[in-house]
Amino acid sequence: MYLTTEAQECASLYRLQGMPAMLNEFASETRSRGTDDIYFRVLDPFGKTLAESAPITWKGILDRKSLLPSGPQPQFTSWRATATTPSARVIRYPVSADLTLAIVASLRSETRLIYGSIDAAVVIMLVLSLLTA
Repeated sequence: MYLTTEAQECASLYRLQGMPAMLNEFASETRSRGTDDIYFRVLDPFGKTLAESAPITWKGILDRKSLLPSGPQPQFTSWRATATTPSARVIRYPVSADLTLAIVASLRSETRLIYGSIDAAVVIMLVLSLLTA
């Protein structure tokens, strides 16, 4: 799953190169996917935000302590759309004993990926059918 891979990559960057490397990854992903589609947040054990990507779209979740995991394993949740935020999938990933990474990804971006994959598959099937006809 995309969020697990992204969380593992960020955690690895943090362990190997520190917070600046992880923050650079946030910036890179936010640039490529857009602030409406992905949001990163690093929290201390008490829920205090230590770092985050551009929170424009995700303003409605900024004070939620629900981003903290309730155990040492990665946890997934889904959020329904509100007036200010889209529906999203969330991973809460323990980066270290004292840091949690929360990644919030809009479901609308996943939908675009799925439909893009379906469109590509249809084109491939059409080309194959024309070649074998």
